[in-house]
Amino acid sequence: MTGSAGARPPFNNTVYRLLAAVLVLGAAAVRLTDLTDQPLDFNPSRQLFSAIIARSIYLDILPDADPARRAIAGEHRDSLEKLEPPILETISALGYLLAGGERLWIPRLVSIAAWLAGGGLIVLIGRKMKSRGPGILVGLGYFLFLPLGIYASRSFQIDPTMTVLFAGSLYAALIWSEQRSWKWVLIAGLVSGLAVFVKGVGALLLGPALAALVWAAADGESWRARLRNVVRDPQVWGMFALTIGPALLYYPALPGETGSLYTRSVFYRLDEVLTPSFYIRWLILLDRLLEAPVILAAFGSAWLAPKSLRGMLLGLWVGFGVYGIVFPRLITTHDYYQLPLVLAVALSLIPAAERIGRGLVESGPAARLVFAGLLLLSAFYPGWIARSVLLAEDFRESPAYWELVGREIPADGRTVGYTQDYGFRLMYYGWREIGVLPEGIPAEEFEVKYASADYFVVTARNQMSDDLAEHLEATYPVVAEGGGYVVYDLQP
Repeated sequence: MTGSAGARPPFNNTVYRLLAAVLVLGAAAVRLTDLTDQPLDFNPSRQLFSAIIARSIYLDILPDADPARRAIAGEHRDSLEKLEPPILETISALGYLLAGGERLWIPRLVSIAAWLAGGGLIVLIGRKMKSRGPGILVGLGYFLFLPLGIYASRSFQIDPTMTVLFAGSLYAALIWSEQRSWKWVLIAGLVSGLAVFVKGVGALLLGPALAALVWAAADGESWRARLRNVVRDPQVWGMFALTIGPALLYYPALPGETGSLYTRSVFYRLDEVLTPSFYIRWLILLDRLLEAPVILAAFGSAWLAPKSLRGMLLGLWVGFGVYGIVFPRLITTHDYYQLPLVLAVALSLIPAAERIGRGLVESGPAARLVFAGLLLLSAFYPGWIARSVLLAEDFRESPAYWELVGREIPADGRTVGYTQDYGFRLMYYGWREIGVLPEGIPAEEFEVKYASADYFVVTARNQMSDDLAEHLEATYPVVAEGGGYVVYDLQP
């Protein structure tokens, strides 16, 4: 710290709080843009997956629900892979009950509130890093205004909430490392357990950071003595049991075929993971979503953190790396799988940003204005871009279209075909489930494997091979056709 002892802090607390409040309010305003639009703007298949589950829960608890609709919603839910416990879906269903119907802006509000709460945790953890304002503001601005974070934190899926729970777990574990009380063992263990429970893969992401905090808090002059004290510490074992216990009770009890998305993705094509091309594709995706220069700056900044917190930050980076290598298929194709790195980058930026920002604000009133202006500009510019994108996309007409397609498909047989988002749009809005075929199969394979179905529907022509399209048109009569869809009768 520069300046004499007892001098006024170089960054006035009132100004710091005002800037933080402006960031949070601005972040909330951006996310509330187009609140009631359909959840088709960001990973629609994943959001509709949750919407289908929430609908089934809602109709199950709605006293006067139509029994036929309740049964169909249950069948749709049963047809989905069982990936995580339906926590967000249950909260949403309860919200539907209070609101008097399915209101898809309810889970959107829940996700927004969770992400903004994560901003508060960034502030609390930043204070543990001895930031007096500048560093926290930079980390907070990145966390709240990165476009990926804006889009994801409006979405109906558990990943944004899981990321925020990571921050809560780290903060509680930090308090435990300072106080070493059973009260904070319980709090840290429960928050960490919830973070892992909502999505089991969270153990890979959170584990190294928590282990680093436990190690830093252990007594002992040598690593052997420290390891011995960690192993003998009942508080460590208590926190460990609370962290992994709920997930161990839930996930192994799922039916054998559930969670197959993750099972199929573990070390998917290990030979590819061992080649440079995998990492190049991953880095290209990270650069597009999180900005490679910022990622590199944040990783370097993490080494400037206080020693007791440096291991925690680096543990987040290690956890993300392990997570990507274990799930290479998902990490290079799913943008929301990068969300944990948003938290790591935001926290890791704080140490270097604190040093640079403090030096700037100590230079005088003009420099403080420059710092505030740069902070707000760097935050609100990407926020404005994200807002413009949200306003440019309007999906309010989508439900009516898919309801029409659903009505056009005859209900007296089995239907296969090609449609968007694994059939979830048709399932949710049109109340019809179809067997979605693999992309690009030739006509000959179709006749061998799928021609025994009763009807064939196409709303995603780009997924179908040309020869199959020609074969269907030449062989089977059309029973319904309209803007963007066609239904063939396979058993005329």
